[in-house]
Amino acid sequence: MNISGALTFHLSPTDTALNIVSVHSTRPFATVQLMQGKPIQKALTTVPLLFSLCAKAQAVAAIRAIESAQNTPASQTVERRRELLVLLETLREHLWRFLLDWPRYCQQEPDTTLASHCIQLANSLMKQLEQHDNYLTQPGLTKALPLPRAIPQQLQQFVQLINQHILLSDADTFLTYNQADFSTWLTQNETHLTRLYAYLDKNQWLNIGVTETTALPVLPDKQLIQRLDSNETDQFIARPSWDGAGQYETGAYAREYQHPLICQLRQKYGQTLWVRLVARVIEIARIGSLLDNPLCNNALLFYEGGLGACEAARGRLYHRTTVEKGVIQYYRVLAPTEWNFHPQGAAAQALATIHLDDEISAQQQAHLCIHAIDPCVEHHVVLDTAVTPTSPSFTEDNHARNVIM
Repeated sequence: MNISGALTFHLSPTDTALNIVSVHSTRPFATVQLMQGKPIQKALTTVPLLFSLCAKAQAVAAIRAIESAQNTPASQTVERRRELLVLLETLREHLWRFLLDWPRYCQQEPDTTLASHCIQLANSLMKQLEQHDNYLTQPGLTKALPLPRAIPQQLQQFVQLINQHILLSDADTFLTYNQADFSTWLTQNETHLTRLYAYLDKNQWLNIGVTETTALPVLPDKQLIQRLDSNETDQFIARPSWDGAGQYETGAYAREYQHPLICQLRQKYGQTLWVRLVARVIEIARIGSLLDNPLCNNALLFYEGGLGACEAARGRLYHRTTVEKGVIQYYRVLAPTEWNFHPQGAAAQALATIHLDDEISAQQQAHLCIHAIDPCVEHHVVLDTAVTPTSPSFTEDNHARNVIM
């Protein structure tokens, strides 16, 4: 069973500089309530089956939530193994977009050979890790078996692929680049990212997709649990906001928000499509640097009271549960897609800035902006050609929300 659903974006031009954007979602949020009434072990084996994407991150958030509910945290060694699984899954998802999806919207050929090699290697490593130990199925695990001897060599092979074919540099060096270094790198190399840059520059798309969102902070656990346990939980999960501080976003761009190169590019271009694409490549380099020795994100590892979190490929993921006598009593999931694709969120703001005068071009721009923010579900873009003589706005088709009520 899969609970993904879909997103549909309706774009209408106006007589101003911005478009009207409406977001229609069919994500069936209440499906995770099927976890309620299940024994812990059954629940932990069910979670990855419910999600077609980021199943490892979902499983990690789930077991952390159960450990939190039972006050039985796993050891740091076990958490590093979990983080390694999530890093591999995140890297696979980023490379999929970078090598297969982005080229399609820039009139380039997808790199199916390299993508296949990378995806197979990531999947093989994750499978070996899961078969090797029970990081995702035994809450409170305190000891981890030594890694199989083949895994470090395969991790090194993965890093070499990234360095040779994506970064054209070693990952640690790429992470030190400032804007001047990066400009030199763009002009002196021929790679997927340089071709993407040239195409965006030719079409004057480097500045599209502007948003005013900010990176999602680590949310206070007690307040978040209150929101996830309230009578308005379903509405909060479907359209999350926090403290009236405007719309937040999460994901690779948010995680790399303070990287010096991203700060410099943001100063030059704003929070645009191009800056988000570069942030994704910086995160690919960061993961490559971490694969040898994954670090625990201590701010997200262990909460009290049945809350678990994980930085998944597409952003911050929270699971909330209560457990009694080994049985799940309550279950909710707050996913990154609902922050990023909120009716007033990053995607809606970005789509409001694209040019709708040519349908083919508009579709290209729209899908690039959406992929740069990256939903965990399929999406569709519907363009309206008639100019609406009103001020631009972000709206939502509320009919789509009846699945959660």
